[in-house]
Amino acid sequence: MDEAGRVLADATATLNGRRNVRSRKLLLPIMHRSAIHSYEKVVIRNFERSRFARPTGEPFDLVAELDRLTNANMLACLIGLDDTDAELSERVTQLLVATMDPRVFLFKFGRRTPYGRWLRLVEGVHRDVSAVIEANRDEEPRVDALSILCHATDEDGRRLSTAEIVGELHGMLASGYLTTSVTMAWALIALAGGHAQDDLGSVIKETQRLMPTVPMSLPRPLEHRNPKVFDRPHAFEPARWATVKPTPFEFFPYGAGARRCLGASFAELQLRTTFELLLQTGVPELRTDRLRHRMTGGVVAAPRGSVLMRMHPPGTEVPDRSAVLKRFWQSLS
Repeated sequence: MDEAGRVLADATATLNGRRNVRSRKLLLPIMHRSAIHSYEKVVIRNFERSRFARPTGEPFDLVAELDRLTNANMLACLIGLDDTDAELSERVTQLLVATMDPRVFLFKFGRRTPYGRWLRLVEGVHRDVSAVIEANRDEEPRVDALSILCHATDEDGRRLSTAEIVGELHGMLASGYLTTSVTMAWALIALAGGHAQDDLGSVIKETQRLMPTVPMSLPRPLEHRNPKVFDRPHAFEPARWATVKPTPFEFFPYGAGARRCLGASFAELQLRTTFELLLQTGVPELRTDRLRHRMTGGVVAAPRGSVLMRMHPPGTEVPDRSAVLKRFWQSLS
C-alpha cells in the first residue's frame, strides 16, 4: 500500500496505547452537545429533501433512499461538504464503497485491477481532502467535524497533523456510513412493517439487538440473544425494553469500553431525528413480500436487493405486513 493508503488506514480505531488515548481526546469535541445540535439541523434539512418527506403513495426503495440520506448527512457534518462540493463528495463516496469491496484487496498489483483503481482514487481523495484541511486551518472555526479537528489542540498545544485528520475522517466515514445506513434500513423496515405505533426508541433498540449490523463480532450476537437477559431472544418484541435493563456488556450495538464507537451519539441522532420526522410526516407501508439479508463489505449485514415502501398522508390505513416481518425474524434463528 502506498503512502496515501497508509494515511487513510491510520485512525483512532487502529491505534493503540498513548496514540489511541491522545486521538480519542482530540476527537471528543466533534461529539460535544453544541456540535450535535448543529448536526441535527443538517439531518433535518436533508430529510426535508428526501422522498420520506413526500407522502405521495408512490413506491420507492427505502434502502437506496436511506443510503443517499446517510451519505449526505455524513459528508455535511463530518467534512462540511454540501451541494457545491458535488464532485469531491462523489469521489469520497466512491472511495467508501470501493473500500468495502473485498475484490479490491484480492490482487494487490497492477493499475488496471480493482486494487490499482482503488489506489488512484485514494491518491486523488487524499490530495484534495488535504487541501480542504489546509484551507480550514486559516478559516474561522465552524461546527462540522473537519473544522473542529483542524483547530483542536492537545495538552501540549499541538494540533493534529493533516495526515492524522485525513486518517480520522476516513475512519469515521468508513465505520459510520454503511453501518448507520443499514441500521436505519432495518429499523425502518420494522416501522413500515407494522411497528409504527410502538415506542420509537424501543423499535430501534430491538432492531439493533436482533439484527446487529456487524454480526461477525461474535460476542455481539451471542450476548444480544442471551436468554438469561432477553426472554424469547429470537422474537422481535419492542415492548421488552419497557422492563429489560441490560448492562453495557449485555447490549452493545456500538461496542463497549475503550473501543466504543466515538460516533455513537451521531448515529443515534440520525436514527431518532429521521424517524421522528418521518412518523410526523405520514404513514410508512412496507411493500416487499420477502425480506432477505446479505453480507456487504464482508462484515455488514444489509438487506438483500430493493425493499419497497410507500409514504401515505397522515391518518391513512395501511395493510398489516407484520407476517412478512415475522417470517424474516424467524429465519434468523
